[in-house]
Amino acid sequence: FAFFRNIFFNSKFISDSFNRENKSNYSFFPLPADNDKLEKITSIVKSKRNFSYFFAFDPSSFETRKNPMAVVKAFIRLNKKISNISLIIKVNTLYNINKDLLRLIKSNSNINLVSGFLSDDEYIKLLNSINTFVSLHRAEGFGRNIYEALYLGKDIVCSDYGGNKD
Repeated sequence: FAFFRNIFFNSKFISDSFNRENKSNYSFFPLPADNDKLEKITSIVKSKRNFSYFFAFDPSSFETRKNPMAVVKAFIRLNKKISNISLIIKVNTLYNINKDLLRLIKSNSNINLVSGFLSDDEYIKLLNSINTFVSLHRAEGFGRNIYEALYLGKDIVCSDYGGNKD
């Protein structure tokens, strides 16, 4: 990074991490969020099904950072006490997904795995149809999905660590 005078990061968490390690000029520059688009979509009627939890991650990234196994195990424990709940897990691909995780997901009929890419509108519609967004991450850069869920008035269960605190 010696060639750059200033480097911008999309969360204070990341900026502070680099500044702490390298004592260089790294700055926080928040990502813009399209509130107008989100506001238009909030009029979508909420689904009338069971109480639903939602979690999304990219198996091609560092799976341990997003901590999907903890989400699935916590849901299974809760599902033993409360039967009329569901967990929707959104991934963009099944390639690289942990085989033990996939087996655990398939072992519970109340866990629905959604695979493939969604347009922004499709993703927001899916997000708007759930009750609670879950992110038990070990680190989060900005947490755009957490922000969008909060903006849509969803309950959030997430780690108190990382860029989502910005």
